[in-house]
Amino acid sequence: MNETRTFTLAEVVERVDVPSELWLRRRLNAGTLRGRRAGRIWSMTESDVAYLLEYMARGPKVVAAEQVAPNPIPPIVNVAAGLSAKSRKRLSAQSA
Repeated sequence: MNETRTFTLAEVVERVDVPSELWLRRRLNAGTLRGRRAGRIWSMTESDVAYLLEYMARGPKVVAAEQVAPNPIPPIVNVAAGLSAKSRKRLSAQSA
């Protein structure tokens, strides 16, 4: 049987030069890093820690401004469109 050692996030922070346990937890929750979750507790296997080291070695991804699509401007929505007749009447009375 092949047993894999698991580490708590505190142990990973001690072994690897990461900013904090919170930094690590945020990336695990976002799915950027690999890890195992049992309830609210995260743990990482040896291969997960190796992936973390590769992630740290690559550095942050820098995306050129030309590659980023601009945020589309949301369409102007008529606020009264989703209201009931009585609510539209109240709204028009307030704005008048």
